[in-house]
Amino acid sequence: MKRVFLGTFLLFVLCACNQDKQYPNLFYIKDGYVGWVEVEYNKEGAFPTSKEGTYNVLWVDENGKAETEEPPPEQGWTNNRYYYFAENGDRKELKLSEKIHGATTTKKNNEEKAIEYFFVGNEKQFEDQKGEYKREGKQ
Repeated sequence: MKRVFLGTFLLFVLCACNQDKQYPNLFYIKDGYVGWVEVEYNKEGAFPTSKEGTYNVLWVDENGKAETEEPPPEQGWTNNRYYYFAENGDRKELKLSEKIHGATTTKKNNEEKAIEYFFVGNEKQFEDQKGEYKREGKQ
């Protein structure tokens, strides 16, 4: 019985190690931006994504848009980080549930292309603008 358990455990570990590693994203958002952010994944010709440690770095422009050639995040939890980024290079971390709300990722017709949405601002700003953003497929 121990051998069966040990064999099953080792097989599980080997399979888990063989899967592609999903790296979390580090979002740099223009200092002071408040509103919805739209991130397009698998975007052909997008500016190459750089790395900061184990994070994929994504720059959000003044219109709340970012794009990357990287694949979309898989289902499950990732440890994304969010920062306001000032022109002088200063950055300020934005805490989840304080300044980041409503994060969701959509795929269209099982395509590889996906769009992630999240809101930057305080909870009242999020509640005030919750219905303002027209996500793909909704009026």
